[in-house]
Amino acid sequence: MAYQGEIFALTTSFLWSATAVIFSEASKLVGSHIVNVARLFLAVIFLTLTIFIFGLYKEVQLNYDQILFFSLSGFVGLSMGDTFLFKALELIGPRLSMLLMSMAPPLAALLSFFFLSERLSLLAWLGIFISTSGVAMVAFFDKHNNEKFNFSLYGLATGGLILAKKGLNSGIINEFVASFLRMISGFIFLLPLLAIAKKISFGKNFSLTSKAAILILVGSIVGPYLGITFSIFAINNSDVGIASTLMSLSPIILIPVSRLLYKDKITIYSVIGTFLAIIGVALIFLRDKF
Repeated sequence: MAYQGEIFALTTSFLWSATAVIFSEASKLVGSHIVNVARLFLAVIFLTLTIFIFGLYKEVQLNYDQILFFSLSGFVGLSMGDTFLFKALELIGPRLSMLLMSMAPPLAALLSFFFLSERLSLLAWLGIFISTSGVAMVAFFDKHNNEKFNFSLYGLATGGLILAKKGLNSGIINEFVASFLRMISGFIFLLPLLAIAKKISFGKNFSLTSKAAILILVGSIVGPYLGITFSIFAINNSDVGIASTLMSLSPIILIPVSRLLYKDKITIYSVIGTFLAIIGVALIFLRDKF
């Protein structure tokens, strides 16, 4: 199917936008670090069930490179990335953190050129630049929309995606199995990191309210389970730079959501940023037509 990777990438962006709303509310109830660990744990369970129910394990013929790259991808993108982003949110705030995160797509495209030999057309580069500029404008200037959702959506997206694509290029592998390898390694590395930092404790004071449990459950299905798996489908069927750009549109998608749920005003920066993002996405889809 034409533009399969791009469609998966756009769908991922919508899934991560929904995850932002759900996990933001859950974090208010039990804390972001509890949510971070619980989402990966539940996603591992969902992926394990999917792999066994649909018999995907029968197709598994893993090699050393795949195990290495997907494990490193989970460590970089889901463990270290989230930990660093939480610290960035604490030190420099959500607006600057999201602005820096919006720089991931062009960096991903540049790194994929050197490490994956992926070459993009001039029109594709222009689309990435314009779309990223629109997202950056919303992330930096439209503070009301972004400060509602001040937790990790992407992790260290660039390094994680590059390593995941290296794993995909190392042999044939089902996307759900690839996502499982990323997720389990991310969870294994994240738990001791937070325990050492004393950011999470499962002692006698640990509890989940029923509302928080439901939010975390739903968010884990929408985000880590479907969102991260769809991101694997996206980079497996498209260039990393293109997929990364389309998956970074959550701040744009969250504008009407923030308006409906939190009565935030739609500013001129929101309008201009959205307009730029749409132009950039259009150029990306039209990159091979000229």
